[in-house]
Amino acid sequence: MWLSKSSAPAPAEEDAARMGTVSMAAEAVAAVSDTEYRDLHLLSPGGYAWRPKVSDQVLILKDTVLGAQGQCPVALQPGEACIFSDNCYIHLTRDGSIRLVGKLYINGQAQEG
Repeated sequence: MWLSKSSAPAPAEEDAARMGTVSMAAEAVAAVSDTEYRDLHLLSPGGYAWRPKVSDQVLILKDTVLGAQGQCPVALQPGEACIFSDNCYIHLTRDGSIRLVGKLYINGQAQEG
């Protein structure tokens, strides 16, 4: 008698990545998707650090948050970039200008705008 297939059910394939909602954003980050993922690592591009806030939509790959879904406060054109938080942003434009919106401090001293 030949058994060409195992009688045991095949293990369910786990999605490589999934969207989740941040449920805890203290020292340890947790997010909820199909289950709750705790003690997630945060990855960012080099030279940039961030921490998601509760209710942010994030991309989870195994035990790592790869990025957050967010709304840049300006409409970006191709080739432009924006670094933003709740109350400020830096907009790098195609024409070479840098637009800074928010309170500016240089060496701890507030700058007048």
